[in-house]
Amino acid sequence: MNLTGKTALITGGGRGIGRAIAERYAAMGVRISLVARSEAELAAAAEAIQKKSGAPVLHITADVSNETEVQRAVQQTKQALGKIDILVNCAGVIGPIGPLAEIDGAEWAKAIQINLTGTFYAIKAVLPIMQRQGSGRIINFSGGGALLPAPFFDAYSVAKAGIVRLTENLALELNGTGTLVFAIAPGAVNTKMFDDMMQAGKEKVGPEIWQSFVRRKAAGGDPIDEPVALAVYLATEEAAWAHGRVISAKWDPWQTLTDHREEIADTDLYTMRRIVPRDRGFTW
Repeated sequence: MNLTGKTALITGGGRGIGRAIAERYAAMGVRISLVARSEAELAAAAEAIQKKSGAPVLHITADVSNETEVQRAVQQTKQALGKIDILVNCAGVIGPIGPLAEIDGAEWAKAIQINLTGTFYAIKAVLPIMQRQGSGRIINFSGGGALLPAPFFDAYSVAKAGIVRLTENLALELNGTGTLVFAIAPGAVNTKMFDDMMQAGKEKVGPEIWQSFVRRKAAGGDPIDEPVALAVYLATEEAAWAHGRVISAKWDPWQTLTDHREEIADTDLYTMRRIVPRDRGFTW
């Protein structure tokens, strides 16, 4: 998996999974541009990655929910690094937690704006660059909140489901252009977002979900290396079969799926679809 000489822009790159991906990419010879809201976190991440990899790391403070700021960050990256081969949309927030009737409308709108619209803004900004290059990789972050019901996390799960459909739509638009788009379900990694989920308290999510959080906290969550390794794989030529698909870092055997690329191409495997009676063996 040779990524030497590639350039990656990573939103949400100041901490968590975004930073971990940046660290792995940089170690593989990828030039990095980190984009996030916190200058302090970005500066610390850039310094640490640069020190470890020996390669310069660009960091740009920008709010992904502001299209003007996203456009500026992308143009600054292009000017400084010459190209953008990989976009990783890792910026996100958990948003308001609790029964839907109690959710603040402004908090709902903000979560959608950051998680879903922010992903759209970043894609829109980099696409002209990738299309002129004739190549590119766009890696979006979805998750279990998109693919299974997530009560009490309505804004987050709705935004993540939207990212899956955005990925599928865009894949059809980009066919034949050399730019590929994917979505990752990273698993239950214990990042700051999980801390925010726990801070909401038992009364917001109910005893059953709360107990699952307690168990997850005690167990340490899923390894962060799993989504990082998948983000590396999706940036390579071997992953072309996954164009327009949502891949689970935890549950899917993605390391061996290249061998089944022809079978996958003619199916709706790893996509989000409505289940009808015949899918479950019914004839009515």
